Amino acid sequence: MKRWFFRLTLLVVCLAVAGFFITEATPPFAAAQNSTLTIKQLTKANAPVYLANEKRYQVTLLPTEASAVLNHGVTKVQRSLPFLTGIKADYLKDKVQLQGVIKVLGRYLTLSFAVEPTPEVPKLTALKVGPIPIPQVITDWGIEQAQQLPRTQQLLSIYQTIEQVSVSPTQIVVKYQSSKVVSSINQQSRELLFSAQQQQQIGYYLTAIYVFASQQQEVRLPDFWKLFQYLAEQARQQVQQGASAVVQNQAMLTALALYQSSFPTADYLANKALRNERRRIFYVHRRKDLARHFSFSAAIALYAGNEVSDTLGLWKELDDAKNGSGFSFYDLAADRAGIQFAAYATKDEQTAKAVQQKIVNTTADALIPRLSRLPEGMTESQFKQRYQNPDSKDYQQLVKQIDQTIQASQLYQ
Repeated sequence: MKRWFFRLTLLVVCLAVAGFFITEATPPFAAAQNSTLTIKQLTKANAPVYLANEKRYQVTLLPTEASAVLNHGVTKVQRSLPFLTGIKADYLKDKVQLQGVIKVLGRYLTLSFAVEPTPEVPKLTALKVGPIPIPQVITDWGIEQAQQLPRTQQLLSIYQTIEQVSVSPTQIVVKYQSSKVVSSINQQSRELLFSAQQQQQIGYYLTAIYVFASQQQEVRLPDFWKLFQYLAEQARQQVQQGASAVVQNQAMLTALALYQSSFPTADYLANKALRNERRRIFYVHRRKDLARHFSFSAAIALYAGNEVSDTLGLWKELDDAKNGSGFSFYDLAADRAGIQFAAYATKDEQTAKAVQQKIVNTTADALIPRLSRLPEGMTESQFKQRYQNPDSKDYQQLVKQIDQTIQASQLYQ
C-alpha cells in the first residue's frame, strides 16, 4: 500500500512540475484590447445586404484583422469557455499559424498549430502544447476522430462551399459565392448554432409563438407587444420551476427572430400540427417593420455582438436609402432598442428576472419608444444632403437622442 501511495504521489508531483514548465506566468501575447472598430469595418465591408446571391465575392483579411475576428469570437464563447483568454493569427506562405491561450490555475498554456486551407478538409500541422511538439501521426488521428463529430461535419460542409482560400505572409483572401454559403448555413444553422438543450428551449418559445399567432386569425394588426408579454410570462413560469432567467430570455429572443425570418422552424416544433401554420406579421405602434428590426438586431447582438448588430442595422438602412424604401430612423431606433434589450435582459440572473416582471406590468413604449418626427424614407442623396455620413455631428446627435430615449425606459430603471 505504501509503495502505491508513493508512486501516486510521485506521479502527481511529476505532472505538477511538467505543468509548471510548459505553462507561463504571463500571456505570451497581448490580446486585442478593443476590436470594435475592426469588427465594424469588416462588417460594413462585407455586410450581407450588399451581396447579390449569384455574384462571387472575396474577403481580404490582414493578420491583425483575423486576430480581431478570432478574439471577438472568444468574447462570445467565454461564458461557456472561461479559461480561453485569446487567439492570435500569423500568416505564412500557404498556411495560417494560430496560437490559443488558456488559463490553468493562474498560469497560461499556449496551444499552437498551422492550418493549410486544402480542399475538402483543412490540414492541421505543427501542433504544440506549450513548447512540446505533438507527433503528426497523433494530430492526424485526432483530426480523423474529430471529423466523426456532427458539429465538425456541419462546419466542414460550410467550408466546402468556399471556392478558394489563398494565404500569403501579408493577407488571406477568401473567395465565395454568396448563395452557396448562405444556403449551407441555412441548412446547418439549427445543429451548428445551438446545442440540443438550446434547441429544446427555442422550440418551447417557437411553439408558444405559433399558438399565440393562431389565436390572432381575426385580428387585423396582431400586436407584437401582447406577444412579447405572453412570452415573458412563459419565461417567468419556467424560471419559477428552476430554469435560468438569462437562458430563457435568450431562447425567447432567438425564437422571435427565427419566427420572423425565412429560416425553417419545423424541426424545432414537437407539435407537428403547428408546422404548417402560416407565420403572422406582428405590429408595433401600427407599423409592421419595427418588430422585425427589434428581433433581428436583438438576436444578432446575442450571438455576434453589439457592434456587428449595430453595423448591420445601419448599413441595411443605408442600402434602403440607395435601393429600397429609404433610410428610416424609426427602423434604426427599433434596431438599437433590440440591441439594448438583448444586452440588458441577459446581463445576469437578477436583471433577467426583473425584466420579465417589468414586461408583464408595462406598455409597448417601454420596449420600443413611440418616437415622433424622426426622418424616414430618405433617399441616398437626401441623407447625404442632411447628414453627410453616419460619422457627422448631426447624425451622431440624433442617434444619441434615440439611445437616451430608449435607456430612459422604465424597463431599464
